[in-house]
Amino acid sequence: MLTENKIALANRHRNRTAWHESGHALTAVLWFGGVVKYATIKPEAGQSLRGFSGIQAGHVEYLDTVKVNLNTIGGWAAIYMAGRAAEILGGVEDPESDRSEENDKDQVRDDAVRIGLGLDPAHGERLILKGRSAATALLARKRKALEAIANKLLARETLTGNEILAIVHGDL
Repeated sequence: MLTENKIALANRHRNRTAWHESGHALTAVLWFGGVVKYATIKPEAGQSLRGFSGIQAGHVEYLDTVKVNLNTIGGWAAIYMAGRAAEILGGVEDPESDRSEENDKDQVRDDAVRIGLGLDPAHGERLILKGRSAATALLARKRKALEAIANKLLARETLTGNEILAIVHGDL
């Protein structure tokens, strides 16, 4: 049986996940246009709430229209780092947990290596810091859209790329 504390913890993590995934989705849309297939805070099969911690696993699925390459790696670094930036802007970050940021940093490093950037640690850290800075600035300017996407995700759990575009363009 779930106690009130466990329910409150699950709701806090759900809210954090909504802001986190909203940051990824909004940054992707603003950087590259209609590249988001969907964003969800719904756990995938086998990813449901882990143990009793209430950690929600969401994600954003991207279309294959923009490949990660030397010309786009900066944008992808911003997209990956936008999740944590959105949590901070939304006031929902968990100072005790940096697992989501570490996963996003690993994604930046993996993509950079995959496209042959020959990423030394200093270059990788610069790419990550620039991505975080760009994402934070972009999301701060579009805070209203960020909040609207997070609230819609909390209400509906999944948004299509077109629904996210409509929010960004003020149609929803």
